[in-house]
Amino acid sequence: MLRFRTRLLSPALVATALCAPALAQGDTCGAATAISGTSHVMFNTTAFTVSGFTGGGSCGGGADSLYKDVFYQWTATLAGDYTFDTFGSSYDTKLSVHAGVGCAATCVGYNDDAQGLQSSVSVVGVNIGDTFLVQVGGYGTSAGNALLNIGIYMDPCAGTVDDSYEQNDFCSEATPIANGSFPGLYVAKLDTDNYAVCVDPGGMLLVDINFLNSQADVDLYLWDAASLNCGTAGSGSLASSTTNGSTESIAWLNSTGSPMDVVIQVAVYINSQGSCADYDMFVSGVGACGGPYVLAPFCDPMVPNSTGLPTHLDGSLNPGVASGVHLEASQGPPNQFGYFLVGTGSNDPGIVSGQGRLCLAIAGGNTIGQYHIPANGMSSIGRFDGSGIFQNIVGTSQVGTGYDIPVTLPNPVGGTIQSGMTLHFQMWHREAAGQSNFSNGVSVQF
Repeated sequence: MLRFRTRLLSPALVATALCAPALAQGDTCGAATAISGTSHVMFNTTAFTVSGFTGGGSCGGGADSLYKDVFYQWTATLAGDYTFDTFGSSYDTKLSVHAGVGCAATCVGYNDDAQGLQSSVSVVGVNIGDTFLVQVGGYGTSAGNALLNIGIYMDPCAGTVDDSYEQNDFCSEATPIANGSFPGLYVAKLDTDNYAVCVDPGGMLLVDINFLNSQADVDLYLWDAASLNCGTAGSGSLASSTTNGSTESIAWLNSTGSPMDVVIQVAVYINSQGSCADYDMFVSGVGACGGPYVLAPFCDPMVPNSTGLPTHLDGSLNPGVASGVHLEASQGPPNQFGYFLVGTGSNDPGIVSGQGRLCLAIAGGNTIGQYHIPANGMSSIGRFDGSGIFQNIVGTSQVGTGYDIPVTLPNPVGGTIQSGMTLHFQMWHREAAGQSNFSNGVSVQF
Protein backbone atom coordinates (compact mmCIF):
# COMPACT_ATOMS: atom_id res chain seq x y z
CA MET A 1 0.00 0.00 0.00
CA LEU A 2 1.29 3.44 -0.90
CA ARG A 3 1.78 5.96 1.90
CA PHE A 4 2.30 9.65 1.19
CA ARG A 5 4.07 12.27 3.24
CA THR A 6 5.14 15.84 2.61
CA ARG A 7 8.70 16.37 3.86
CA LEU A 8 11.38 19.00 3.87
CA LEU A 9 14.52 17.48 2.34
CA SER A 10 18.03 18.81 1.95
CA PRO A 11 19.17 19.21 -1.66
CA ALA A 12 22.16 17.01 -0.78
CA LEU A 13 19.81 14.03 -0.65
CA VAL A 14 18.56 14.50 -4.21
CA ALA A 15 20.00 11.78 -6.47
CA THR A 16 22.59 12.53 -9.14
CA ALA A 17 21.15 14.55 -12.00
CA LEU A 18 20.69 13.15 -15.45
CA CYS A 19 22.91 15.11 -17.77
CA ALA A 20 20.24 15.51 -20.44
CA PRO A 21 19.20 18.83 -21.99
CA ALA A 22 16.02 20.53 -20.77
CA LEU A 23 12.93 18.59 -21.85
CA ALA A 24 9.93 19.98 -23.69
CA GLN A 25 7.18 20.98 -21.31
CA GLY A 26 3.47 20.14 -21.23
CA ASP A 27 1.03 23.00 -20.74
CA THR A 28 -1.94 20.84 -19.66
CA CYS A 29 -2.57 17.68 -17.64
CA GLY A 30 -3.43 15.88 -20.86
CA ALA A 31 -0.19 16.84 -22.61
CA ALA A 32 2.38 16.16 -19.89
CA THR A 33 5.98 15.48 -20.92
CA ALA A 34 7.13 11.93 -20.10
CA ILE A 35 10.14 11.52 -17.76
CA SER A 36 11.37 8.68 -15.57
CA GLY A 37 13.81 7.74 -12.83
CA THR A 38 15.90 10.20 -10.83
CA SER A 39 16.52 13.45 -12.67
CA HIS A 40 16.81 17.22 -12.74
CA VAL A 41 14.57 18.96 -15.30
CA MET A 42 15.13 22.63 -16.17
CA PHE A 43 12.45 24.79 -17.79
CA ASN A 44 10.96 28.28 -17.89
CA THR A 45 7.28 28.90 -17.07
CA THR A 46 6.73 32.44 -18.35
CA ALA A 47 5.11 31.33 -21.62
CA PHE A 48 2.67 28.87 -20.06
CA THR A 49 -0.99 29.23 -19.14
CA VAL A 50 -2.91 28.61 -15.90
CA SER A 51 -4.55 25.17 -16.12
CA GLY A 52 -6.65 25.18 -12.95
CA PHE A 53 -6.02 21.42 -12.55
CA THR A 54 -6.39 20.22 -8.93
CA GLY A 55 -6.21 16.42 -9.17
CA GLY A 56 -9.71 15.96 -7.84
CA GLY A 57 -9.35 18.72 -5.27
CA SER A 58 -7.88 16.46 -2.56
CA CYS A 59 -4.68 18.51 -2.21
CA GLY A 60 -6.40 21.17 -0.13
CA GLY A 61 -6.19 24.96 -0.06
CA GLY A 62 -3.56 26.59 -2.24
CA ALA A 63 -3.30 23.71 -4.69
CA ASP A 64 -6.05 25.22 -6.87
CA SER A 65 -4.03 28.32 -7.75
CA LEU A 66 -0.74 27.23 -9.35
CA TYR A 67 0.23 30.07 -11.69
CA LYS A 68 1.50 29.22 -15.19
CA ASP A 69 1.83 25.54 -14.29
CA VAL A 70 3.81 22.88 -16.16
CA PHE A 71 3.13 19.11 -16.20
CA TYR A 72 5.42 16.05 -16.31
CA GLN A 73 4.31 12.41 -16.38
CA TRP A 74 6.85 10.55 -14.27
CA THR A 75 7.37 6.76 -14.19
CA ALA A 76 9.31 4.93 -11.48
CA THR A 77 12.13 2.73 -12.78
CA LEU A 78 12.93 1.32 -9.31
CA ALA A 79 10.79 0.59 -6.28
CA GLY A 80 11.36 2.81 -3.24
CA ASP A 81 10.64 6.20 -1.70
CA TYR A 82 11.00 9.37 -3.79
CA THR A 83 11.08 13.12 -3.30
CA PHE A 84 10.02 15.76 -5.81
CA ASP A 85 11.24 19.32 -5.20
CA THR A 86 11.87 22.67 -6.88
CA PHE A 87 15.05 23.59 -4.99
CA GLY A 88 17.20 25.79 -7.23
CA SER A 89 14.29 27.51 -9.01
CA SER A 90 14.52 31.27 -9.43
CA TYR A 91 10.99 32.17 -8.27
CA ASP A 92 8.36 31.34 -5.62
CA THR A 93 7.08 27.89 -6.61
CA LYS A 94 4.19 25.57 -5.77
CA LEU A 95 4.25 21.81 -6.35
CA SER A 96 1.56 19.12 -6.60
CA VAL A 97 2.09 15.40 -7.17
CA HIS A 98 -0.81 13.26 -8.47
CA ALA A 99 -1.01 9.44 -8.66
CA GLY A 100 -2.03 8.13 -12.08
CA VAL A 101 -1.92 9.24 -15.69
CA GLY A 102 -2.98 12.54 -17.25
CA CYS A 103 -6.08 14.40 -16.15
CA ALA A 104 -7.41 11.29 -14.37
CA ALA A 105 -4.55 11.45 -11.82
CA THR A 106 -5.54 12.23 -8.23
CA CYS A 107 -3.59 14.44 -5.86
CA VAL A 108 -1.41 12.75 -3.23
CA GLY A 109 0.77 15.64 -2.10
CA TYR A 110 0.99 19.43 -2.32
CA ASN A 111 3.51 21.88 -0.90
CA ASP A 112 4.36 25.57 -0.88
CA ASP A 113 7.54 26.90 0.77
CA ALA A 114 9.14 23.77 2.23
CA GLN A 115 12.54 25.47 2.09
CA GLY A 116 12.53 29.22 1.54
CA LEU A 117 10.25 29.84 -1.44
CA GLN A 118 10.76 26.37 -2.88
CA SER A 119 8.57 23.28 -2.56
CA SER A 120 8.97 19.59 -1.75
CA VAL A 121 6.70 16.53 -1.76
CA SER A 122 7.75 12.98 -0.84
CA VAL A 123 6.01 9.77 -1.88
CA VAL A 124 6.67 6.59 0.09
CA GLY A 125 6.15 3.01 -1.13
CA VAL A 126 6.46 3.46 -4.90
CA ASN A 127 6.58 0.31 -7.08
CA ILE A 128 8.38 -0.17 -10.42
CA GLY A 129 6.17 1.20 -13.18
CA ASP A 130 4.03 3.42 -10.94
CA THR A 131 3.21 6.71 -12.64
CA PHE A 132 2.68 10.18 -11.19
CA LEU A 133 1.62 13.46 -12.75
CA VAL A 134 3.92 16.22 -11.43
CA GLN A 135 2.59 19.79 -11.56
CA VAL A 136 4.90 22.79 -11.02
CA GLY A 137 3.56 26.34 -10.87
CA GLY A 138 4.06 29.67 -9.14
CA TYR A 139 2.72 31.46 -6.09
CA GLY A 140 0.60 34.50 -6.92
CA THR A 141 1.90 35.71 -10.27
CA SER A 142 5.40 34.24 -9.92
CA ALA A 143 7.02 32.62 -12.95
CA GLY A 144 10.51 32.12 -14.35
CA ASN A 145 13.33 29.60 -14.51
CA ALA A 146 12.37 26.41 -12.71
CA LEU A 147 14.15 23.23 -11.65
CA LEU A 148 12.30 19.99 -10.89
CA ASN A 149 14.44 17.52 -8.93
CA ILE A 150 13.38 13.89 -8.55
CA GLY A 151 15.49 11.78 -6.22
CA ILE A 152 15.55 9.08 -3.59
CA TYR A 153 13.77 10.11 -0.40
CA MET A 154 15.54 9.58 2.92
CA ASP A 155 13.54 10.15 6.10
CA PRO A 156 15.49 12.73 8.21
CA CYS A 157 13.88 11.26 11.35
CA ALA A 158 14.88 7.66 10.65
CA GLY A 159 17.25 6.21 13.23
CA THR A 160 16.93 9.16 15.62
CA VAL A 161 17.19 8.48 19.34
CA ASP A 162 15.13 10.12 22.09
CA ASP A 163 16.94 12.40 24.52
CA SER A 164 17.53 11.45 28.16
CA TYR A 165 14.41 13.29 29.40
CA GLU A 166 12.04 10.68 27.98
CA GLN A 167 9.44 9.47 28.68
CA ASN A 168 7.82 12.90 28.85
CA ASP A 169 5.25 12.72 26.06
CA PHE A 170 2.28 13.97 28.13
CA CYS A 171 1.65 16.50 30.91
CA SER A 172 1.24 13.60 33.34
CA GLU A 173 4.76 12.46 32.42
CA ALA A 174 6.40 15.90 32.46
CA THR A 175 10.06 15.71 33.48
CA PRO A 176 10.88 18.07 36.40
CA ILE A 177 13.72 20.45 35.56
CA ALA A 178 15.46 23.44 37.17
CA ASN A 179 16.95 26.67 35.79
CA GLY A 180 19.65 26.15 33.21
CA SER A 181 20.58 25.22 29.65
CA PHE A 182 19.36 21.97 28.14
CA PRO A 183 21.23 21.23 24.89
CA GLY A 184 20.65 18.58 22.25
CA LEU A 185 16.97 17.80 22.86
CA TYR A 186 14.77 15.95 20.36
CA VAL A 187 11.07 16.36 19.52
CA ALA A 188 8.85 14.71 16.92
CA LYS A 189 5.28 15.08 15.68
CA LEU A 190 4.11 12.04 17.65
CA ASP A 191 6.54 12.60 20.53
CA THR A 192 6.00 15.97 22.25
CA ASP A 193 8.26 17.03 25.13
CA ASN A 194 6.87 18.15 28.49
CA TYR A 195 8.86 19.65 31.39
CA ALA A 196 7.54 20.42 34.90
CA VAL A 197 8.59 23.52 36.84
CA CYS A 198 7.21 25.58 39.72
CA VAL A 199 7.05 29.38 39.59
CA ASP A 200 7.03 31.42 42.82
CA PRO A 201 4.37 34.12 43.39
CA GLY A 202 5.46 37.17 41.41
CA GLY A 203 8.10 35.11 39.59
CA MET A 204 8.82 35.55 35.88
CA LEU A 205 9.44 32.33 33.93
CA LEU A 206 11.52 32.72 30.75
CA VAL A 207 11.83 29.88 28.22
CA ASP A 208 13.70 29.99 24.91
CA ILE A 209 14.21 27.21 22.38
CA ASN A 210 16.56 27.31 19.39
CA PHE A 211 16.17 24.75 16.62
CA LEU A 212 19.35 22.94 15.57
CA ASN A 213 17.87 21.89 12.22
CA SER A 214 14.99 22.95 9.98
CA GLN A 215 13.31 19.58 9.61
CA ALA A 216 10.12 20.80 11.30
CA ASP A 217 8.21 23.84 12.57
CA VAL A 218 8.45 23.62 16.38
CA ASP A 219 6.13 25.50 18.76
CA LEU A 220 6.37 26.32 22.48
CA TYR A 221 3.54 26.31 25.06
CA LEU A 222 3.15 26.87 28.79
CA TRP A 223 0.33 25.09 30.65
CA ASP A 224 -1.19 25.07 34.11
CA ALA A 225 -0.20 21.59 35.30
CA ALA A 226 -3.58 21.21 37.05
CA SER A 227 -5.62 22.05 33.93
CA LEU A 228 -7.62 19.31 32.23
CA ASN A 229 -6.54 20.88 28.92
CA CYS A 230 -2.84 20.62 29.76
CA GLY A 231 -0.98 19.65 26.61
CA THR A 232 -3.93 20.14 24.24
CA ALA A 233 -2.48 22.64 21.78
CA GLY A 234 -4.61 25.75 21.37
CA SER A 235 -6.91 25.02 24.31
CA GLY A 236 -6.15 27.64 26.93
CA SER A 237 -2.40 27.63 27.42
CA LEU A 238 -0.94 30.21 29.81
CA ALA A 239 1.45 31.41 27.10
CA SER A 240 2.62 30.26 23.67
CA SER A 241 5.05 31.02 20.88
CA THR A 242 4.09 29.59 17.48
CA THR A 243 6.09 31.43 14.84
CA ASN A 244 7.53 29.71 11.78
CA GLY A 245 11.06 30.87 12.63
CA SER A 246 13.97 28.94 14.12
CA THR A 247 13.43 30.20 17.69
CA GLU A 248 10.50 30.40 20.07
CA SER A 249 10.32 32.34 23.36
CA ILE A 250 7.81 32.83 26.16
CA ALA A 251 7.83 35.03 29.26
CA TRP A 252 5.15 34.39 31.89
CA LEU A 253 4.53 36.24 35.15
CA ASN A 254 2.90 34.30 38.00
CA SER A 255 0.43 36.91 39.24
CA THR A 256 -1.82 34.40 41.04
CA GLY A 257 -0.39 35.18 44.49
CA SER A 258 0.45 31.49 45.07
CA PRO A 259 3.15 29.08 43.93
CA MET A 260 2.12 27.47 40.66
CA ASP A 261 3.15 24.21 39.00
CA VAL A 262 3.33 24.63 35.23
CA VAL A 263 4.35 22.49 32.26
CA ILE A 264 6.63 23.67 29.45
CA GLN A 265 5.62 21.88 26.25
CA VAL A 266 7.65 21.67 23.03
CA ALA A 267 5.65 20.32 20.07
CA VAL A 268 5.97 19.99 16.30
CA TYR A 269 3.26 21.98 14.50
CA ILE A 270 0.68 19.49 13.23
CA ASN A 271 0.82 20.86 9.66
CA SER A 272 4.62 21.10 9.61
CA GLN A 273 6.24 19.76 6.46
CA GLY A 274 8.86 17.96 8.56
CA SER A 275 8.15 15.72 11.51
CA CYS A 276 11.12 16.05 13.87
CA ALA A 277 13.75 18.51 15.11
CA ASP A 278 16.70 18.86 17.46
CA TYR A 279 16.70 21.90 19.73
CA ASP A 280 18.38 23.61 22.68
CA MET A 281 16.30 24.97 25.56
CA PHE A 282 17.12 27.72 28.07
CA VAL A 283 15.03 28.17 31.24
CA SER A 284 15.15 30.79 34.00
CA GLY A 285 12.74 31.88 36.72
CA VAL A 286 12.06 28.42 38.16
CA GLY A 287 11.28 28.82 41.86
CA ALA A 288 12.03 26.64 44.86
CA CYS A 289 8.31 26.38 45.64
CA GLY A 290 7.46 22.99 44.29
CA GLY A 291 10.43 20.71 44.96
CA PRO A 292 11.74 18.19 45.00
CA TYR A 293 12.47 17.80 41.31
CA VAL A 294 14.25 14.83 39.81
CA LEU A 295 16.65 16.24 37.25
CA ALA A 296 18.41 14.61 34.32
CA PRO A 297 20.53 11.50 34.89
CA PHE A 298 24.32 11.73 34.50
CA CYS A 299 26.99 9.13 33.65
CA ASP A 300 24.20 7.43 31.73
CA PRO A 301 24.59 4.70 30.69
CA MET A 302 27.10 3.26 33.14
CA VAL A 303 29.78 0.69 32.24
CA PRO A 304 27.96 -2.65 31.70
CA ASN A 305 27.95 -5.00 34.68
CA SER A 306 28.45 -8.79 34.59
CA THR A 307 25.04 -9.26 32.90
CA GLY A 308 26.21 -7.21 29.91
CA LEU A 309 23.81 -4.38 30.76
CA PRO A 310 24.50 -1.15 32.67
CA THR A 311 22.93 -0.90 36.12
CA HIS A 312 20.18 1.71 35.80
CA LEU A 313 19.10 4.17 38.51
CA ASP A 314 15.81 6.08 38.41
CA GLY A 315 14.43 8.71 40.77
CA SER A 316 10.74 9.36 41.30
CA LEU A 317 8.65 11.73 43.41
CA ASN A 318 6.74 10.18 46.33
CA PRO A 319 5.01 12.56 48.78
CA GLY A 320 4.70 9.67 51.27
CA VAL A 321 8.48 9.58 51.72
CA ALA A 322 10.10 11.99 54.17
CA SER A 323 12.26 13.67 51.54
CA GLY A 324 9.66 13.18 48.80
CA VAL A 325 12.05 11.16 46.60
CA HIS A 326 12.31 7.41 45.98
CA LEU A 327 15.17 5.63 44.15
CA GLU A 328 14.90 2.43 42.10
CA ALA A 329 17.72 0.36 40.57
CA SER A 330 17.33 -2.22 37.79
CA GLN A 331 19.41 -4.28 35.32
CA GLY A 332 21.73 -5.29 38.19
CA PRO A 333 23.64 -8.58 38.56
CA PRO A 334 21.34 -11.15 40.25
CA ASN A 335 22.04 -12.00 43.92
CA GLN A 336 24.64 -9.24 44.33
CA PHE A 337 24.17 -6.68 47.13
CA GLY A 338 24.55 -2.91 47.07
CA TYR A 339 23.57 0.42 48.63
CA PHE A 340 23.04 4.03 47.63
CA LEU A 341 25.42 7.01 47.82
CA VAL A 342 24.74 10.74 48.02
CA GLY A 343 27.06 13.58 47.04
CA THR A 344 27.08 17.35 46.97
CA GLY A 345 28.49 17.42 43.44
CA SER A 346 28.45 15.34 40.26
CA ASN A 347 31.29 14.39 37.94
CA ASP A 348 30.59 13.09 34.44
CA PRO A 349 32.21 10.86 33.14
CA GLY A 350 33.54 10.28 36.66
CA ILE A 351 36.61 8.35 37.77
CA VAL A 352 37.29 4.64 37.25
CA SER A 353 36.54 2.60 40.36
CA GLY A 354 36.26 -1.18 40.28
CA GLN A 355 34.43 -2.23 37.12
CA GLY A 356 32.61 1.08 36.79
CA ARG A 357 32.90 4.81 37.42
CA LEU A 358 32.30 6.88 40.53
CA CYS A 359 30.38 9.92 39.27
CA LEU A 360 29.92 11.78 42.57
CA ALA A 361 32.44 14.61 42.88
CA ILE A 362 35.18 14.37 45.50
CA ALA A 363 37.02 17.58 44.58
CA GLY A 364 36.31 21.26 45.08
CA GLY A 365 34.94 20.84 48.59
CA ASN A 366 32.36 18.21 47.58
CA THR A 367 31.72 15.23 49.85
CA ILE A 368 30.07 11.80 49.56
CA GLY A 369 27.93 9.94 52.10
CA GLN A 370 26.88 6.27 52.17
CA TYR A 371 23.39 5.06 53.07
CA HIS A 372 24.44 2.01 55.09
CA ILE A 373 24.12 3.34 58.64
CA PRO A 374 21.82 0.98 60.63
CA ALA A 375 19.66 3.68 62.24
CA ASN A 376 16.84 6.11 61.44
CA GLY A 377 16.22 4.77 57.95
CA MET A 378 19.81 5.52 56.94
CA SER A 379 20.49 2.03 55.59
CA SER A 380 19.61 1.18 51.99
CA ILE A 381 21.17 -2.28 51.88
CA GLY A 382 19.55 -4.63 49.40
CA ARG A 383 20.15 -7.34 46.83
CA PHE A 384 19.29 -7.70 43.14
CA ASP A 385 16.75 -10.43 42.41
CA GLY A 386 16.80 -12.81 39.44
CA SER A 387 15.27 -10.12 37.22
CA GLY A 388 17.93 -7.56 38.15
CA ILE A 389 15.56 -5.48 40.33
CA PHE A 390 17.08 -4.13 43.55
CA GLN A 391 15.14 -5.52 46.55
CA ASN A 392 15.39 -3.56 49.80
CA ILE A 393 16.16 -5.97 52.69
CA VAL A 394 16.20 -3.53 55.64
CA GLY A 395 12.68 -2.12 55.43
CA THR A 396 13.55 1.35 54.16
CA SER A 397 11.30 1.24 51.10
CA GLN A 398 7.52 1.50 51.25
CA VAL A 399 7.21 -0.59 48.10
CA GLY A 400 9.90 -3.18 48.93
CA THR A 401 12.22 -2.26 46.08
CA GLY A 402 14.72 0.58 45.88
CA TYR A 403 15.09 3.14 48.68
CA ASP A 404 13.11 6.00 50.23
CA ILE A 405 15.53 8.88 50.74
CA PRO A 406 15.29 10.20 54.33
CA VAL A 407 15.59 13.85 55.32
CA THR A 408 18.72 13.16 57.40
CA LEU A 409 21.92 12.99 55.38
CA PRO A 410 24.76 10.54 56.14
CA ASN A 411 28.17 11.90 57.06
CA PRO A 412 30.40 13.31 55.70
CA VAL A 413 27.70 15.17 53.72
CA GLY A 414 25.89 15.64 57.04
CA GLY A 415 22.91 17.63 58.28
CA THR A 416 19.45 17.43 56.76
CA ILE A 417 17.99 18.07 53.33
CA GLN A 418 16.94 21.70 52.99
CA SER A 419 14.79 23.46 50.40
CA GLY A 420 16.94 24.75 47.54
CA MET A 421 19.57 21.99 47.86
CA THR A 422 20.64 20.01 44.81
CA LEU A 423 22.02 16.57 45.68
CA HIS A 424 23.32 13.75 43.51
CA PHE A 425 22.72 10.01 43.98
CA GLN A 426 24.40 6.86 42.70
CA MET A 427 24.35 3.17 43.59
CA TRP A 428 27.40 1.05 44.44
CA HIS A 429 27.02 -2.72 44.15
CA ARG A 430 29.07 -5.89 44.29
CA GLU A 431 29.91 -7.78 41.10
CA ALA A 432 30.76 -11.40 40.46
CA ALA A 433 34.21 -12.61 41.58
CA GLY A 434 34.48 -9.90 44.23
CA GLN A 435 34.52 -6.95 41.84
CA SER A 436 32.29 -3.87 42.20
CA ASN A 437 30.39 -1.50 39.91
CA PHE A 438 28.09 1.54 39.92
CA SER A 439 24.80 2.64 38.43
CA ASN A 440 24.36 5.88 36.53
CA GLY A 441 23.70 8.96 38.68
CA VAL A 442 20.52 11.00 39.29
CA SER A 443 20.40 14.63 40.45
CA VAL A 444 17.56 15.99 42.62
CA GLN A 445 16.70 19.60 43.44
CA PHE A 446 14.84 19.86 46.76
